[in-house]
Amino acid sequence: MENQFGRTSRCELTASSNGEKTVLSEVAFTAPFKIMTPFYEKPDVMHVMLLSASAGIMEGDTQEFQIRAENGAHMRFSAQAYEKIHKMKKGFAKRHAHIQVERDANLEYDAPPVIPFAQSAYTSSMEADLEDESSWFTYQEILSCGRTAYGECFQYRFYHNLVTVRRKGTLIYRDNCYFEPEKMELEGLGMYEGFHHYGTLLLFNREIEKQKIEGIRQLLDDNPEIEGGVSRITERDLAIRVLGNRAQELEEVFDTIKNRIGKTGVV
Repeated sequence: MENQFGRTSRCELTASSNGEKTVLSEVAFTAPFKIMTPFYEKPDVMHVMLLSASAGIMEGDTQEFQIRAENGAHMRFSAQAYEKIHKMKKGFAKRHAHIQVERDANLEYDAPPVIPFAQSAYTSSMEADLEDESSWFTYQEILSCGRTAYGECFQYRFYHNLVTVRRKGTLIYRDNCYFEPEKMELEGLGMYEGFHHYGTLLLFNREIEKQKIEGIRQLLDDNPEIEGGVSRITERDLAIRVLGNRAQELEEVFDTIKNRIGKTGVV
């Protein structure tokens, strides 16, 4: 359905390798977006952080992202702060992101933790196209139940997130997540199960052996504050899902996993 309130904000980024390091070769954005000057946490990985002049996502907002990592580029994309989805009278907000990862490129997409306020409504989609088996892609997302300090646990109208990943044009992963608290028992068995945050970490084009996957499972089992599991998507791809009570806690778990995993497995 169309949003009668819509306006579109865009952010377009292209990362390229100049032979020595990764640089931004193309940048374009409209209000309220800006980007921080890229910095390098590691010599071979450029980190681009999204900035926003807005207090959060408002009713009628429409956002579009185009992010490409060209041959040999290594880029991490993240945001400055948590994503707040504000109360909406009757409309909704929407976002679409298109990711392209070329040969021998590495793109890490860290979506900011999402906080849906009471009566908010939001739909998003992310499509990733991986050129081949050398296109390394990591996707991270965390969704909270709402502003628990304000007694707004699961009081949003709906949250919809569709994630699609293709390799060499072939569909290898699709996750269609739709939560509507008034019609779904989100605190019950098989959903949040008493936790406040739900996180997903997707790893594509890794060659990780069975015993190394067991190491990730053990890492999750050893933390009494969370519940989580690991699933193979294909022989080269993993999905890790974790429940917890703090976004920072899930971010730290995901960072630990990512720091232990290279292109060929767990260090």
